[in-house]
Amino acid sequence: MVVLSKMTDVGANTLGPFDAIDCTCYEMCHTWNSSCMGTYVDTFHKAFVYAFKVYAPLYLLNALWKLQKKRTDKKRLARSTILQTLRSTLFLTMNGTWVLMVVCAYGKIFGKFHGVSGFIVGLISSFLSIIIERKSRRGLLAIYITNLALEILFKMSVSRGYVTPINRGEIYLFALSNVAYMSYFRGSNLPSYLQSVFEKVLGNDETKTYKIREEREHSSVAGNKFIFSLKKMCSYLLNNLNSIGSRPPSCCHGDSCVAYSARAAIKFFSIGYGIQVLMNYRRIFQALLRSNLSLLGKSFLDFRLAKFFCAYVTVFRAINCFLRRAVGQDNPEFFGGIAGFFSGFSALFYPSTTLSLYAVTKLLDIFCMKAVATKRLPFFPNFDVFMYSLSMGIVYHASIFEPHNIRPSYWSFMKGLSGYKFPLLFRKLLDRFGTEATKMYPNFVPDLDPKYVITPEVQQVLASHGKWP
Repeated sequence: MVVLSKMTDVGANTLGPFDAIDCTCYEMCHTWNSSCMGTYVDTFHKAFVYAFKVYAPLYLLNALWKLQKKRTDKKRLARSTILQTLRSTLFLTMNGTWVLMVVCAYGKIFGKFHGVSGFIVGLISSFLSIIIERKSRRGLLAIYITNLALEILFKMSVSRGYVTPINRGEIYLFALSNVAYMSYFRGSNLPSYLQSVFEKVLGNDETKTYKIREEREHSSVAGNKFIFSLKKMCSYLLNNLNSIGSRPPSCCHGDSCVAYSARAAIKFFSIGYGIQVLMNYRRIFQALLRSNLSLLGKSFLDFRLAKFFCAYVTVFRAINCFLRRAVGQDNPEFFGGIAGFFSGFSALFYPSTTLSLYAVTKLLDIFCMKAVATKRLPFFPNFDVFMYSLSMGIVYHASIFEPHNIRPSYWSFMKGLSGYKFPLLFRKLLDRFGTEATKMYPNFVPDLDPKYVITPEVQQVLASHGKWP
């Protein structure tokens, strides 16, 4: 029982990242199928179906959006939509298939698995997958996965006691990153696509280059009388607000500052509420099917995103107007940064670590692109491929050694991509690395075929759980 104690005791015999345990790929990884080739085929099939379900609706919606344009070649659009859907589906499918193939190759080459094996396997398999995807999508994928990897590294550091989390730290992070975003936005220094998005949300009245006030066209309202009446009431309310206060010469918007901010509050509260209801559609359907009025009420009375959108835009506009009025002139970058900081605290209504980290990651990407453009940093070709592979190496390491540190929504995604096989790894063999590998599945022991279990240590662990003849 000496060997068994070594396999199960994590205290004094914790292994390091370059230490190894003796086991085969079947004994630890694809425990549900003793055949490596059979595992690849089964995983490819299930991953392809899952990936197609993910990408097909996205590309279909994109195609429908493009069809609204008058000069759209329908045949060309249909062909490109099908090809892009299949290519992205294959990329995601191979992401789940390559990792098993590389794991098996690693086990056969070294005859054991090291503490860094998850990272190495993930890095190689992710590189082989990302080169399948279109170049135009690699940057977005790299940013998203880098964001996820940073979150995992932070959780790893917390679980090991290296850092102490700050209460509401994601709020401060979002507010600080928003300083740079809003300063760039008001100075029209963001990338064109991002500048366009912020102009639609915050209004192009706030951009530095917007100097001419455009006259609004008053079109007649047709359609439902109720909608017409509702619009008339809102218009009446805003016209009354417009009479309150004034607009200083340094403000470019046409209304008074009060009406300018109030219009944003009403508009974006409605938009945020609509998006939140759409996000809760599953809960709403479940409540309707079960006649659960309590759950239905909670789904429709969820105002978190509405309050976030409303506060974000309203505070940004109001503070910019206040600063312009107080100083008597506009300073776009400086005022934008101040307003961005305070509007960033709207995240109190919708705290999200994912959103905050994505904002920071994207901001770093903008800094790097500007530094490359001004030749302060050298240009690295295929840097997005490198970052994606490196970040996915971290994600795959966590999925094997410490899945409890992965964002729950992404862990569910990884399970679905693997055909719900990721939880079936024999993680009790990995407890010696001190990563709490079995924290999520403490009682799971696979039913391995005795004919293919050749490692004595694995046999003893199985015997201790009554699964060895």
